[in-house]
Amino acid sequence: MIRKLQKRPRALGSLSIVLSAMVSAGAALHAFAQPAAPSKDPKALEEANKHWQAGQGFYNDPTGHKCEEAVIEFGKAYDLSGSVKAARARGICELELERDGAAIADFEIYLANPPKDADPSEITQVQSDTQKLKAVVADLTVRTDKPNTRVTAVRTPAQGLPVTNHYLVTLDGQTLKLHPGNYTFTASADGMPDISWSAQIDNASKNARILEFEKAKQAADEAKAKG
Repeated sequence: MIRKLQKRPRALGSLSIVLSAMVSAGAALHAFAQPAAPSKDPKALEEANKHWQAGQGFYNDPTGHKCEEAVIEFGKAYDLSGSVKAARARGICELELERDGAAIADFEIYLANPPKDADPSEITQVQSDTQKLKAVVADLTVRTDKPNTRVTAVRTPAQGLPVTNHYLVTLDGQTLKLHPGNYTFTASADGMPDISWSAQIDNASKNARILEFEKAKQAADEAKAKG
């Protein structure tokens, strides 16, 4: 088990700077890291400013980082403005939530077009976090026989509270990018019994799981019939 990335508070910047440094489209990025189209619409930028401030408020909450709420607000700010700084802020929160694949994607958006006024230490930090995540992130390829399968992944660390994340898997399958650790998974589909399993996910490992809900339902029906 690796030592977890540090979760120290980081400066997220000011919106006036954020919106003056727009991301350029067409950069070569991670497979699912697609840059948002830059916006010059004053109303859109004003709305982005509101979401940015809300994200800052959640992230800097005196009771602790409220990253689930902050991710949503920074995401809206990014969608409206196309700012790579908003992508970085979202990535920081995703890192803390152990949404490693999403964090890598947002950090790569930022690194593909770093702001000209960015502090060099900021860029170095993002590069370092990205390299560490890529070195340890594990793949879990999930295939299912039911559409819109919901997978809940609960990682139980040696210390601290369990970390829970939720994923949606289609009939095409999905490769989940997971933080290494000891997991309990629960898969759900409409009208079907849940499928649960536990697994140790090692650093940079490749894992696979096939979810056969029809077989699980048949087994449950047979067990019920036998009393």
